[in-house]
Amino acid sequence: MNSKRFIIVLIIVMFSCINALAYDFQAEGYYFDIIEGTNEVEVHPGHAALQSKYTGDLIIPETVTHPDGNVYTVIGIGSYAFANSKITSISLPNTIKYINTLAFNKCSQLKVLQLPNSLEKIGGSFISETAISFLKIPNSVITLGNGAFSGASLESIDLSDLNNSITVLGEKLFQGCSKLTTITIPNTIKTIGNSAFDNCNNLTSIFLPNSLRKIEDQAFYNCSSLEVIEFPNQLNSIGNLAFHGCTNLKSIQLPNSLYSLGTYAFSSCGLTTIIIPNSLVVINSNTFYNCANLVNITLPNSLKIIGEQAFMYCYDLQTIELPASLTSIGKDAFRGCSSLNAVYSKIQEPFETSAFSTYKTSYTAAPQDPILYVPSGTKEKYENCWGWGMFFKD
Repeated sequence: MNSKRFIIVLIIVMFSCINALAYDFQAEGYYFDIIEGTNEVEVHPGHAALQSKYTGDLIIPETVTHPDGNVYTVIGIGSYAFANSKITSISLPNTIKYINTLAFNKCSQLKVLQLPNSLEKIGGSFISETAISFLKIPNSVITLGNGAFSGASLESIDLSDLNNSITVLGEKLFQGCSKLTTITIPNTIKTIGNSAFDNCNNLTSIFLPNSLRKIEDQAFYNCSSLEVIEFPNQLNSIGNLAFHGCTNLKSIQLPNSLYSLGTYAFSSCGLTTIIIPNSLVVINSNTFYNCANLVNITLPNSLKIIGEQAFMYCYDLQTIELPASLTSIGKDAFRGCSSLNAVYSKIQEPFETSAFSTYKTSYTAAPQDPILYVPSGTKEKYENCWGWGMFFKD
């Protein structure tokens, strides 16, 4: 790059930085941007967006006066407004309508934040890496941005006054809230979004409302301390990897309203017993993969398909009863189930399957082959059907 071109590029970068850091005026120790065409302002960081100058206990005024004498109402907290600052508490006036993305990001000493009743919108990760342990969301809030509480130090949060217009807990809403221990979801919520509680690894219990219809992918991924969860009777769908890695979750009762259970939905969980409801006709691939402590599972008479590796490496599974309704069992569905000692099949017309051909492996060898029990008069059909004959070999 020649020197002339370098100078041009440098000038462009400098002007970009100046524009990015620009604010309209300073008053009462704060920096403000005027919202074009209004007599309203939002708080600006004043310096580089990643290094705010603010410190200590702050009180944001309702109105401020411009050097030209015009009075402006403070209605917003801008993106990165207090990021990386040393503030310890902040009081927001009842004129504040929104708090933008990362507004208080990495304010490691910030412990106290009371949200005003005027607040309507909260942006993503607005209190990430702060010291705030409790927060109450006012009824005025109608928009929670994706990842709004992501990375926060919250131990508890009060959603009891959540506005009725909010029916979805959005994507990554509480992702990485590693200190959150319990939460009650209000009775207006219909959907828990993708990764909403992903890696909340101290969450021990959660109370789901009767209004809930859908739990999306990875919603409770790796919530390794989760012990108690009660599914509501109107729940229709649980997404892929929704409860993967919930190693302390020992027992669940799936409702009869459930018609969709995603791949890896409960993989690597601590489940010991499961009852599959009559509403399910398919258990997808890897749904209960590596549930090493699973001893008992009850399959419904409605079930038609068991997907590939659905129960792979369920080492403690001892018996399985296959309903007459089954039409397909996927490859390696019971691979590595080294404690399996009995398979009770009610299938009248056996179909080819490789579900059992590798029920034991070189490193999880069963002490003896499981016994297959079949309906009266069907033994010859099973003996001559690929994948079942292995049970009849000496």
